[in-house]
Amino acid sequence: MIGRKLLTVAVLLVAAPTVWAQSADEMIEVGRAQLEADRQNIVAANLVLTEAESEAFWPAYRKYRAEVAKLDDKTVALLKRYSDDYLSLPDEQAKSLMKEALDIDRDRIKLQEKYIRSFSKIIPPAKVFRYLQIERRLDNLVRLQLQKDVPLALPAGGR
Repeated sequence: MIGRKLLTVAVLLVAAPTVWAQSADEMIEVGRAQLEADRQNIVAANLVLTEAESEAFWPAYRKYRAEVAKLDDKTVALLKRYSDDYLSLPDEQAKSLMKEALDIDRDRIKLQEKYIRSFSKIIPPAKVFRYLQIERRLDNLVRLQLQKDVPLALPAGGR
């Protein structure tokens, strides 16, 4: 895996800028797909389910994660727009980005609430709570990594 990543980075470094943009988007998608596969494996390893619970839970889980992916698409799009102007962020764009980020957060909470109710019909509440803990820890790790890599905005005019 590491060898393939190094090769990809080497190819990107010598590629033309237009290829870089396309490859960066492709790298984001590949990274997200790998993260999603890893996430499901981590949840499976830490959420002990009976066979009957598994049969009902995993399809619902995959449906939930597909809906989360749509919110993640919005987040990626927001970050791309932000990356264009973060060195001198105009006030109106800052307001727009803030509103959109908060809207995505609200939608994420609503989605979690919806699926927690759904999961509660499939598995016992203690397992749902354990699942929620696992999910939140994974989300926090992803957010921490993202925050580490996303620079702070600089107001337009250095204010």
